[in-house]
Amino acid sequence: MTVNVLKYDPDIEVVPQAIIWRPLRYCTLVVRNGQDDLDRYQGASFTIGNDITFDLRVYEGHIHADVTVTLYLPEDVGDEEHVSEILALVIEEMAIPVSAVAWRRGQKFTFGKLERSRQDRLSEREARLIVLKIAASQPGHSATIEKLREEVPRYFDLSEADKKRSPSRPRELGWQIVVRNAMSSHMKGGQTIFAKGWAEKIPGGLRVTRQGIDYLNSIGFSD
Repeated sequence: MTVNVLKYDPDIEVVPQAIIWRPLRYCTLVVRNGQDDLDRYQGASFTIGNDITFDLRVYEGHIHADVTVTLYLPEDVGDEEHVSEILALVIEEMAIPVSAVAWRRGQKFTFGKLERSRQDRLSEREARLIVLKIAASQPGHSATIEKLREEVPRYFDLSEADKKRSPSRPRELGWQIVVRNAMSSHMKGGQTIFAKGWAEKIPGGLRVTRQGIDYLNSIGFSD
């Protein structure tokens, strides 16, 4: 399926159903400013197929507003099983790891407190996608290696495990090694962004190809 990002705000009432431990910029470039009875927010609206509509929003007063985003569904979607099915589809189609879901409807929630899963740390698979997103957001859809490394912490809230120094490479932190491997075109298998045709090497960095932009469009990151 394709995640379509909308350029307008659907005139429907929505209800929060899950909190994802990823910043809004990780999810999409198509961000709008909005306001409702609660507060001002930044967000985006999406559709999957003809039946699923959802919002991702960050309100000014939200806890961890710089590193989390809340999934909202129309208020008439109230069945817990249906909500779970939609949430599973959203994170699959937007290529968001299951470990990033910090809270979902039905779980206990203490106001002002949100715990992140201990399993939620940067993987090479996710780092490849983050690198692609960062480069796509830059002029010419290209970025230097230095720029990519600089931007990664803005797209992914590095965990304490990510910040530990590597036993084999003590000059590097764990996440830096993960990102370096993600940018390698020499890894075995066909899972690299270069093997898939999503990016190509340029002097000192990489550029996202048309095929890569099409993929990012398909997961709602760009339009």
